[in-house]
Amino acid sequence: MVKHRSSRTDKPSRASLILLIALAFLLLLGTVVLVTRLPEDEAWQWAGSTSADQDSQMSGFTCSAAEAQTLYPFLDGVIRLTPERVTYLDILGSERYAIDTDFTAPFLIQQGRWLLVADREGTGYLMLSEQGEQYRGRLEGRVGGAAINENGMVALIQDRQDNTGIVTVLEAETGRSLYDCHFPESGYVLSLAFTPDGSYFDVNLINTDGFTAQTILKRYSIDGTQQGQRLPDLPGLQPLLLHNGDGDPVVCGFNSITALSYSTDQPLWQQTYARIHAVTSDARGVWTLSQKNSQDMIGLYRIDMNGAEKQWREIGENTVEPLLSSDYIAIGNGARLILLSSRDGKEIKTETLNAEIIRMGFSGQDSLLIVTAGGVSRLPLGT
Repeated sequence: MVKHRSSRTDKPSRASLILLIALAFLLLLGTVVLVTRLPEDEAWQWAGSTSADQDSQMSGFTCSAAEAQTLYPFLDGVIRLTPERVTYLDILGSERYAIDTDFTAPFLIQQGRWLLVADREGTGYLMLSEQGEQYRGRLEGRVGGAAINENGMVALIQDRQDNTGIVTVLEAETGRSLYDCHFPESGYVLSLAFTPDGSYFDVNLINTDGFTAQTILKRYSIDGTQQGQRLPDLPGLQPLLLHNGDGDPVVCGFNSITALSYSTDQPLWQQTYARIHAVTSDARGVWTLSQKNSQDMIGLYRIDMNGAEKQWREIGENTVEPLLSSDYIAIGNGARLILLSSRDGKEIKTETLNAEIIRMGFSGQDSLLIVTAGGVSRLPLGT
């Protein structure tokens, strides 16, 4: 664990530009995966062929397109997120609780029963559960990103003018500050992520001191002890960090996805694309919505644990990041919902809604939550 403070008082313009590019890339990919539900109003029933029994089970509420942009799925309801207030609504749109905030540019991250709201342009953060506010706090610097492990431990990226980046780790349940990790000689923190079992977290840095930007990965155990470091020979920026089923770090750039290991200097595998639109992963591998060639349609590709790639389906434009469960893959494509088997990629159903899909999420294993430009609904799943 590095606890030295950097003596740097301002950031080089080249590094600032790199960080802005990296942030734009992360926002483009939309790396936060969340959950939502659909309305019971007849206007939001499937336009495709669905059974009367299925229609009768759907529930939800309507809203304006502007309000839909503020709605995010959480457990069996949705979070309405605005700078002044965080509100938890049930599937019918009734308020369960509301918490006043004073944020400028709020964002949120969900992990299981935990949901963290933080201010990307400020220093504040707030942890929520189904019962309401668990704790809140402020950092010395701006909140540049965050990650949560399955037990509720939080790691926050803290951006300060006198430092290249700090990772502040908070205790699960209480939010008590446990320790800070400083990187005075390594570079600027781009992203971080906990391993699937929550035992470690990886920090993705970019060093701009040399002729070319150098990606640096550092691994820490949850007690703050550094466990490993890698300086992979990768071209360009790799702002996105996630993990495969074995807990190995996977970094994603503008047109490449690379799996790395702390036990070998060489990448485990790498796949390249003309353009990457979204990336997610689970215990079976990595899924991406990408174009192999610039003239291709966006396709859903699966990369298995050995790095073997297979295109499962062509999707089209205006895609929503793929959503994974043990049985399903759900993809939004404009107003079209595509539901596939996550085991073999076979199509379960394709339906057309009456409005564009904005966000989706699974509610347990038996229903899909969908936010469209006109409402929130829950769809029972089943073949």
